[in-house]
Amino acid sequence: MCSFDGRTRNRLPASFERCLYLFYHMIVNDDSPLRRLPTLDPRETALVDAIRFAIEMADHAHTRLRNAAHAVSLSQLRKEQFPKNAFAPIFLDAWSIIDSVHRLRVLLQSSLLRNRSQVRGFLGATQSTKTLRDAIQHLDERLEDLAQGNLPTWGALAWMFGNHPTDHRAWCHVMVAGTVRVGQEHLFLKPEGEIRLPVDRLTLTAHGVEVSLSATMDSVEKLTRFLEDDIRSQTSNLQPVGSDLLLSLEIPWGESGGKNQRSLNKATLSVPEIATEAIVQYDIQPSGGKVLLYKTLDDQCPVALEGPGGELRVSLTEPRTLYYEMLTGVDKFRLWSAGWKMNR
Repeated sequence: MCSFDGRTRNRLPASFERCLYLFYHMIVNDDSPLRRLPTLDPRETALVDAIRFAIEMADHAHTRLRNAAHAVSLSQLRKEQFPKNAFAPIFLDAWSIIDSVHRLRVLLQSSLLRNRSQVRGFLGATQSTKTLRDAIQHLDERLEDLAQGNLPTWGALAWMFGNHPTDHRAWCHVMVAGTVRVGQEHLFLKPEGEIRLPVDRLTLTAHGVEVSLSATMDSVEKLTRFLEDDIRSQTSNLQPVGSDLLLSLEIPWGESGGKNQRSLNKATLSVPEIATEAIVQYDIQPSGGKVLLYKTLDDQCPVALEGPGGELRVSLTEPRTLYYEMLTGVDKFRLWSAGWKMNR
């Protein structure tokens, strides 16, 4: 079952391409209070944002990894050739989970949350991720030990695969990163207990440390539910300001089309549909410069923005595209989001 032929094409087998996005389970939902914080102390906001992104990064890496493991399993079941260039993306996601969970642990340990029983439980359940991350962090110092122990540098990834609930068979697949060496030993998982079909028990083994990525992500999801409930209970009477705003600028390039023609740059505010107001900050260099901001191309009363910077609120009942003109002497103009609001 675990034969990987080096005589492969550059593209992925059809089963792999079809299964890349089979699993898409968001731990942090769109309406999560982690995404909709009210105005808090700036350090608290920075902490919660850092925690949320660590969770989401681990979650997305785990989603991609489960999809890839499922595709590999199907390719072996159907006896399709599997390309060697698919190994690196798979191990990238496996190690990304280790890195993101380690970052999440550090953030929790540096906060007052470390005293909560739920957080202590999470830190205990994910201790092995720290051990593995510390080993790979100093990889250059570990090369001699890896050589003496005949261990693969980036480890081995194993998982259980079940094709169908009525099929009473399970397959264990193991992917080993790097050059195959004589005498290497690798972990094959035992088909004990229940398996969450079709892919479960993703396990990364490296540097003598074994980490169940599946169990780790279960712990991450359990922690997330606790954090959401905690934020919800403490901020229920406060209005959220939103998060994750995308700003896009369309900048003229080349000939302006005439010496006296006004040249305007375009800024697009990409915010959730529920937003009714965007809070935008700007920076002008040099500090004495001035920029004119237009609501539309035909706006006869632009807002004059003066350096070095400031903040303005944009009503989103108006068009969500703004235009600006950098007047003589302005070298650089930046426009970015500080948040958004909505009417309850």
